[in-house]
Amino acid sequence: MTFSHASHVDERQPSCLSCHPRTFAILQKGKAVGLEQVKHEAMEKGQACGACHGKQAFGLDACENCHKG
Repeated sequence: MTFSHASHVDERQPSCLSCHPRTFAILQKGKAVGLEQVKHEAMEKGQACGACHGKQAFGLDACENCHKG
């Protein structure tokens, strides 16, 4: 995956707490709160990345936005 903090955080007002630990547990790579690991099925239910993507940000159908290919 190609996740970038730069595209998710406002440099002028950084707030790690927007996502950590509410949605993503800090320092646990690939895991979201309450999930063993991040999977498309969970995202489609609005969990993990799906908490914003598909609602506020680009949808889950643009594979190249997250996956190298």
